[in-house]
Formats: sequence, C-alpha cells, structure tokens
Amino acid sequence: FVKVAVGTPAIHLADCAYNAERIYELAQRAEAEEAKLLVLPELCITGYSCGDLFLQDGLLRAAEQALLTLAARTAGMDVLLVVGAPLEHAGKLYNTAVCIQNGQILGAVAKTKLPNYAEGAELRYFAVPEPTDTQLFFGGMTIPFGTGLLFCPKELPGFQLGIEICEELWVPDAPSIGLALAGATVIANPSAGAIFAGKQQERREKVKSQSIQ
Repeated sequence: FVKVAVGTPAIHLADCAYNAERIYELAQRAEAEEAKLLVLPELCITGYSCGDLFLQDGLLRAAEQALLTLAARTAGMDVLLVVGAPLEHAGKLYNTAVCIQNGQILGAVAKTKLPNYAEGAELRYFAVPEPTDTQLFFGGMTIPFGTGLLFCPKELPGFQLGIEICEELWVPDAPSIGLALAGATVIANPSAGAIFAGKQQERREKVKSQSIQ
C-alpha cells in the first residue's frame, strides 16, 4: 500500500512565488504524515483563471522560476509532488502536470483534452500535444515531456504513477485507460474548475466508475 494525499493551496492569482510557498507548506505536511504522493490542482502555480495573462512572458518566466525553487526546496523529501503549471515547448504553451521529488523535476505531462466552453476556454491559450513523448528544455536541464509518461520511484517497487488532467477523466477515451494498460498502478488527476451544485458527488462517482475498470 502507498499513502497518498491531495492538497488545495490557498493561492494568489498570478503570484507564482507565493503559490509555490503555499505548495511547499502542503508538501512539508504530506512528508511529515509519511505520504508518498501529493497531488495538487491543475495550474496551481499560476491559478487556473489567469486568462490572457497566460500569454504574458513575465507570468511564464515566473512560473518556471517558482517550479525550480519548489524543486530545490524538496531536496531530501520522499513525497512525490504533482504540480499543475503552464510550460512552453517548441514555441507552444501547454497545460501540464509537473512531477517533483527530492530536489528534482522528473518530467511533465501535457493535457490532451482541452475544454473550450464556459470558464474552461483553454484552446485560446494552450496547445494539444503530439502523441509521442519527447524532451523539454527547462531551467537549464532536459526533462521528459509528453502524454504517456509513467513515474516509478525506485524506493517504491510496484508503484507506477500515470497522470491525466481534469477534463481527460470525462471523455470516452480517457488517458487513464492507456496508462493502466501500460502498467500504471496509480492514476493522478490534478483538476480545477468551477463549483456547481452536485459536482463533487458527480466527480466522485466518475472516479469510482473509471477506477473499477
């Protein structure tokens, strides 16, 4: 068994340094409680509702620096963090989940199913990634980047983490299906969205239904 945790930091919109500090506080708590995985919300480094600020280079550079600072501060920690952040690659911007553990950025998973309705008009800002995994140059290093990545901490035999992001849970061909077939034993889904009456229960039922497969 692996102890896992979820956390929702009280963030400030577009204040990446502040948000990274709140995330680190949750990471400290998860580590103290011996959790091995901490899943944080989609785009929590910046806030989900930044709108056209996602098109500003200043915000993207601040997000990158916040991730690097957060990674450095996790040195010596066992807990694996899944942190939502916008990342650039080959001239395009992606909605990603970044995996961080023990001072290192292990890789980034890009969201493939982008909503384009109501508050989730993501196609205005983010690109749909190619189906093949590749490498991303980030903060002076090269990290794995793609949609089919599995994260397998060597100190946890049998633990293979796959990641899908928010909307991807709600489509018929959810990425979690392919990830499970590829060997994932745990699926994380960092999510963000408006609260509607009954949405929490609906989300619980959807997760249960998907998991039972």
